[in-house]
Amino acid sequence: MLISQNPYALDLNLSDIDKPTIEFFNVKEYELNQDGVKLEASASKAQRFQDKDILYDINILMTQNNGSQTLKSDNATLANNIVYLNGNVRYIGNGTTVTTESVEYHQNRDMLIGKTPFRVEKDNIVARGNSFSYRIKLGKFDASGIKAVIQTER
Repeated sequence: MLISQNPYALDLNLSDIDKPTIEFFNVKEYELNQDGVKLEASASKAQRFQDKDILYDINILMTQNNGSQTLKSDNATLANNIVYLNGNVRYIGNGTTVTTESVEYHQNRDMLIGKTPFRVEKDNIVARGNSFSYRIKLGKFDASGIKAVIQTER
């Protein structure tokens, strides 16, 4: 549900697929369920094309029974129920912080998939790797090419 947006530009010339049909600025979107606000997303700019939406300076706050998570990036493309986040991607939730340059957020599976080098921090562990998948609800992190530093008490 789109709650608010500032002035927008509209172009109904559908022959140019590389040109957005509509542009919004300072967009806020809320997803509600019976318990209240489930998701709050904001972007400084959103462009709608025939086959996708592109968002800039995106900030997503997801609220679930097990707490809240945030997902931020410089830009994101939404297509086929997958959010492709690019540039300074940062996920914080469930005591876990993940930073990388690009990640896919699969909304229907509540899963993050990263195919670029990443850094993850949780409790006393700092790890780096080449690619990962993270099941948000389960808190399960799978990674490849990982190097971890585990700090222990002396």
